[in-house]
Amino acid sequence: MVFEWIDRYFEMRRRPNDSLFNLGITQLPETVSSLFDGCCYGIKIRQQDIRESLVRKTIEQAWSTKRSVVMLSTHCDRWHDIIDSSLHLQSGSFRLLNRSRQFAEVLRQSSMIRFLKAIEDNDVLPGSVLLFDEADTFLLGAEAGIISQQMRLVTIWAHKWRHTVIFLFSEAALSGITDHRPASLDSFAGYAEWSAEYARLYWHVGFWRDHGQIINQRSYGLFLDPDTKTLSADGSDITSISEEMRYAPDENTVYITKVCLDFDKSLPADWIPIDTVHLPKILSSAVAPTLILDFNQDKSFDQLAEEVLTARRLGARGIKIIVRETTTRLRHYQERLLTHLGANLTVCQYEASSHLLWAVDALKGHCFNKLLPDGYKDLIETTEPIVEKGYLPLLDFCAILTKKLEQDQDIEIRHALVRLYLAPQSSHIEALKAYRSNRSGDVVTSDSHSLFVFYYGCRETDIDIALNRTFNNQVANFFTNDSRITHTLDILSQLKDLKRQWEVNPPADFSLQLI
Repeated sequence: MVFEWIDRYFEMRRRPNDSLFNLGITQLPETVSSLFDGCCYGIKIRQQDIRESLVRKTIEQAWSTKRSVVMLSTHCDRWHDIIDSSLHLQSGSFRLLNRSRQFAEVLRQSSMIRFLKAIEDNDVLPGSVLLFDEADTFLLGAEAGIISQQMRLVTIWAHKWRHTVIFLFSEAALSGITDHRPASLDSFAGYAEWSAEYARLYWHVGFWRDHGQIINQRSYGLFLDPDTKTLSADGSDITSISEEMRYAPDENTVYITKVCLDFDKSLPADWIPIDTVHLPKILSSAVAPTLILDFNQDKSFDQLAEEVLTARRLGARGIKIIVRETTTRLRHYQERLLTHLGANLTVCQYEASSHLLWAVDALKGHCFNKLLPDGYKDLIETTEPIVEKGYLPLLDFCAILTKKLEQDQDIEIRHALVRLYLAPQSSHIEALKAYRSNRSGDVVTSDSHSLFVFYYGCRETDIDIALNRTFNNQVANFFTNDSRITHTLDILSQLKDLKRQWEVNPPADFSLQLI
């Protein structure tokens, strides 16, 4: 069976007219946010909590015009609270259609026409709003021509039934068609992407059809309410503002701390050396210069965080802030934290001076338009790794990590959970004794056939380095293969599965044997 209705749903009165509604981004121009009957739209948002917030606000917009809303998802638990929070409505409806298999698998076994017919068979009313969660799988394992044909069939179907169809893309399934108007979506009425680049929030509109006109290649600044997670346009057309910033009188001015100049000997002679104590005077009249701050072994991270936040508050939004590592490295979670405090990017210690020159040039015309926190200390405390390291019993492993991941999910820190499958000749205790970690937050546990290793603040590209470090380059001696999870929601889902596994069949606890 392709679908099954979730038994928790409610139905209300049908809407009496075909009035349009808008995406759930307040103050975004209607020319790039209006949604029409009989049209398909593509939205790409990588961050799950932002995607869920946009969907909820869009559903509220649809309900305001008395529309019926249908969500197709394999993770229906994410959307149950929409039902609970909307029972007070006097019009509109919401239904969850559980997609029991991935789109790509369904389409391999049946045609797109049969797939759409399966939706019709579940009594979806004409003129509904249909949201395809995890729509990336439509684009997996198929050629661009086939994808384009499938999308045209969906568009024809939507027009026939006057449905408004929104495809919610997230990850790299669109990597082969990363321009703002993917050829496979030519039959759509609009395509846009949300992004957070160097701590700026953008709404990139590839194309959007509105009353006969087409808006192409526009970018708008957004800000995110930290309490309600509501996205709002900040009134700026970034495409225009970026051009204005390029002509600011100090756009090509670069201020750099003296420590950075001592570390990078081959930097341009016209870069201006400064001491951070003079930042208030320097930034009071600045419009769009670049400021390069150092991080070294004599400077605490708290001090750097304070410098970044102070500089961002003092300066105009056209000011670019780069953090240059000199004699010590930042951890990944610290880099992410700095972007929330106002830094545009970090240049690593091992990167040559040429990369710093590239970064300065690449940031020209960029504007900072993100809400700043009230202070840095609470944020630092939130993102600090758990104090535990090494082996944890399975239940403790799940409880501690779940609490931590839910706490710092908004900071967008990347972590890694690696499942290592034991080789036939290896025992749990041998592999666990080989494990070594001197970093807080790096913990390990086991089930009956595997070890689960968690690396706090670990980029996907650094997993192999981390594995070799913690197992002293002996990974191949103990394990046959591995599987890796790097997205927070997926890690939380795996932890939930491990907890359920523990409740059914608790694995051995090796705590005493590892003392």
